[in-house]
Amino acid sequence: MARTKDLRRELIGKIEKLSEEQLAEALDYIQNLLKQRRRKASRINSLNPQDDPFLKYIGSISHGSLATNIDEELYGR
Repeated sequence: MARTKDLRRELIGKIEKLSEEQLAEALDYIQNLLKQRRRKASRINSLNPQDDPFLKYIGSISHGSLATNIDEELYGR
């Protein structure tokens, strides 16, 4: 927690030295970071088998012999 406070303090100190144009760039960058985090959290939360029919079937066909002799079937070997 102390490390976070130190980082915030250092970041604020650096921000105070930026020009208006650089501030706008920094704000845009921070907004993009937050947007990425929200999207990632949204994707993780949206992986629900009740909502996605493909997720219901993942792992349902796990019989080990399905691919037995597949080369022979495909390539005649």
